[in-house]
Parts: sequence; C-alpha cells; structure tokens
Amino acid sequence: MPGGLFAVIVIVFVVVAVVVVRRTQRGAIVARLPFAEGEQVILEEAGLKLFHKFRQNAVRGGGTTTYRVRSILTDRRVFLASGGPEGKHKFVILMILDYTTAAPSVGETGYAAYLQKFALGNGYPTYPCAAGDVSVEEHAGDTGLRVIVPFPEAGSGWGAPPEVRLSTPQAAKYEAAIRGAPEGHAPAGFVS
Repeated sequence: MPGGLFAVIVIVFVVVAVVVVRRTQRGAIVARLPFAEGEQVILEEAGLKLFHKFRQNAVRGGGTTTYRVRSILTDRRVFLASGGPEGKHKFVILMILDYTTAAPSVGETGYAAYLQKFALGNGYPTYPCAAGDVSVEEHAGDTGLRVIVPFPEAGSGWGAPPEVRLSTPQAAKYEAAIRGAPEGHAPAGFVS
C-alpha cells in the first residue's frame, strides 16, 4: 500500500473518530463547574465509568457508557463531567444529580416533558433525586451508585425511567450524603 493512501486513510479515520466523540459528548463546555454559593465539596474522584440510560436508549433497553469521568460530590449535588481539573482544562458537564431540590412538575408528556423537567436548556440533564432513588450495587464486577430518576410524565412508549450508574469504590459515601440530605432544599445562588 502506498504511503499517501495510508495517510489519507488515517486522516479519514481520525476525522470520523472526532465527529463520533463530539456527537456522543453532548454536555456543556465550561471553564468552571457551576457551584452554588456556600456549596461544599465532600469528595472528588477522577477516572470513573458512568452508564446513563435515557430517552431513545431507554426504549431499546440500552444506554451510553462514558469512561474517565470526573465526579464531584458536594453537600447539595453530584457533578459528573469529563475534562478538568479546574484551571488547567475545561469541563464537559455530562449531568448533575441534584439531591436537595424537589423535581418540578411539568404539564407536558414524553420528550417535551423530559426537556422541561430535567433542564436540558443548560446542555446537560439536571436530575433531581431523593434517598429512595439511590442504591449501592454490584454490576459487572464494579461497585457503584445506581440512581433511578423518577419520571412519571414520560408517557407510553418512553421505556424505563432515566437511570445513572456510577462505578466508584466510594459509592457508599455518595449514598450516605444523599440519604442524609434535607428534602426540598434549593441551593442558594444557583441559576439553571
């Protein structure tokens, strides 16, 4: 095979790979994570695996797995992002698990309800969850935190509710923080 043809094949492969990665990484790109005033970091981890079942994937029973995820557990929320650390690289926020703010009720159903309820206008879902929605489980040999996000407005044909599985050896700390949080506490100074 001539060297020029090999170079063209490699370039095409790289371009396709970049496009595929960009399409699957639909988070918001930020220089800093949107911590609320007075929000305290409890635990920060990097290099985790995140499984997220949502929207069309839930209908087919599948989901999306993201590797090398950075997780920041605060006293109000769990930030799941790729990239970082702050000050050196930008973050791509994949989702936020908000365990202190009650889920808003929306008048829509299906995808329109999903967009409104989980604040997708930010570029990433913000999932409200409570103590009853979380558990620590073993899955495929990994210890992890599992969150089933209540979504009664889904309607027929949606499939299972959104599900998040974060593979981390510290899953019990996440569960303890979520179970110990006061219900319905809105973070001060946070703007969606």
